[in-house]
Amino acid sequence: MYNGLFCFPTTATQRITMAFASCQSSQCKQARQSQAHRQQRKLDADRDEKGIKLVCFRFFLMAAEDGFVPVQRRRRKRERKGHGHHQGHQKQRGMSQSHPYHGLQNGDDDDAPITDKAVQTTLDRLLRCKAEVEASDFLRDLKGLLEQHQLQINRIVCLGVGNFSSETNARLQLALLLCLEDVVFGSTRPRQPTLHNTLDTSATTVPLSDIAQPQTDSALDDHSETRKRPALCVFDPALSRLERAVLQRFSWDVPTSNDHGWRPVAAEPNSTATLFFMPHCPLPLYNNVLAANWHPQTLPCVAILGNSFAHYKERKLDRELTVQAPALAHALAVPDLIHEATPTNDIVPEAAFNDTALHVFSTTVASKVDSQVWQDPGATTAVEPQGELV
Repeated sequence: MYNGLFCFPTTATQRITMAFASCQSSQCKQARQSQAHRQQRKLDADRDEKGIKLVCFRFFLMAAEDGFVPVQRRRRKRERKGHGHHQGHQKQRGMSQSHPYHGLQNGDDDDAPITDKAVQTTLDRLLRCKAEVEASDFLRDLKGLLEQHQLQINRIVCLGVGNFSSETNARLQLALLLCLEDVVFGSTRPRQPTLHNTLDTSATTVPLSDIAQPQTDSALDDHSETRKRPALCVFDPALSRLERAVLQRFSWDVPTSNDHGWRPVAAEPNSTATLFFMPHCPLPLYNNVLAANWHPQTLPCVAILGNSFAHYKERKLDRELTVQAPALAHALAVPDLIHEATPTNDIVPEAAFNDTALHVFSTTVASKVDSQVWQDPGATTAVEPQGELV
């Protein structure tokens, strides 16, 4: 039937045909939409995969720049019967003997050969950190403090610098030592690449009971005859063979024996002093430096850049400090003997130099202190139940 506008199916066959055509049209539309959705999901997956690859690539670049080596998970071999996992902890390689460096492992645990490329890579990272420290307010304030106290530094002794080849904080601390060398002695000149005299880097430990006479810095190697600057000494029992080779490039004294911080200095006139740079060292190490120089004529010849002594006094009980660090407890008990000043810490990460202060000892106050105060307080040998120094 036709009414002039629409044509309506009049028979059953026509109605079935129209319904079938409408169903096919709906199915085709759904199929086209599904295909479009699949294509869009494929594009999204490809884009996500590319983004993940880009992020991973950037991560590997950052890890390589900072000295870390990404590792992959490997299947764990089945342990033989009778050999438990706990036995592996009983044989830790490179463990040094007793010393007040928190039981750090001896860094001489790397059997790989030292190459010029490895040394140069470590030097490049170190010099980049030095540029960062040179532009900091921390170094500017430290220069001002040294000038304010009119200290004539004739030697720098750095203890406990850490593994600067793999740790950012340790690298920044060693970079500060380079800057201090520039400030005190003039610009630094690393020696030309040479690996002889740098491979015999086995470190030994000297028990405190065997230190009968005051010990001085060990002699420099044969190439030190051309040095015109005063001695600069760096020691840490955790140094690796690579790190020792890098340090010797600067013509620095890198001793192999552990004297536990027992380093007497000579009495010098006219505010001449030895600067001990001890970044975040354990408390017994600070105590031993003070005990080795516990005399009214030698203590003013010592300046210490390290953890704040005032904070030690705030955080510890008097009797606890007396047991752990008797020399420091004696020094803190004398009014105005220690002049402490804290530079502005604007170096990132802040943990590299947080709580770091410069300590100078007054010549005037030291000369007026009663003689009983200068009785030898003794070295610190804080012993754990296992008998190891901390």
